[in-house]
Amino acid sequence: TTNKNICEYCKKEIKHITSSIGGMPISIPISCECVLQAKNKEREDFLKKQDKIKRLKILNKFEIGERVSRCSFDNWDQSQEKTKVLFDASKKYTNDFIENKKLGLGLFLSGGVGIGKTHLSFAIAKDLFDKGYTCLFVTATQLLDYMQSLMGFKNEKEDLLDFLKFLCNIDLL
Repeated sequence: TTNKNICEYCKKEIKHITSSIGGMPISIPISCECVLQAKNKEREDFLKKQDKIKRLKILNKFEIGERVSRCSFDNWDQSQEKTKVLFDASKKYTNDFIENKKLGLGLFLSGGVGIGKTHLSFAIAKDLFDKGYTCLFVTATQLLDYMQSLMGFKNEKEDLLDFLKFLCNIDLL
């Protein structure tokens, strides 16, 4: 038997399952779809937040300089016409990142000293990180030093494997 009730959130009718325990009737509400969706969204948001915290903890191990941490597309010096190609390619790469990733395409920035390769590299990483992608801005030396620092500890194999799994799942390295 079912009793009808009204959901306090969406005002739709919800049902109850009626049963009895020891001859006493009981009524158990079946959660309304909107409540289930809200709980699923809450759980999803919590997991995303936990994932972001985990990513930040790992990323914080690779300290980046103060100057580089302020780099973004918004504060790019557009006065140099010769660097416009680098800027446009970098913006296009981030705007088309999902497709680029599916196709396995990367971006290689090259050029002389002072044209903004580091600035744009970090701007790309920062832009994608803000969109929820996992990005790691690190030199090869920093990466190897970190891996070496995991050696010699009690859980070195597990820690190193976890880190290698993390690297394999990074969207942009």
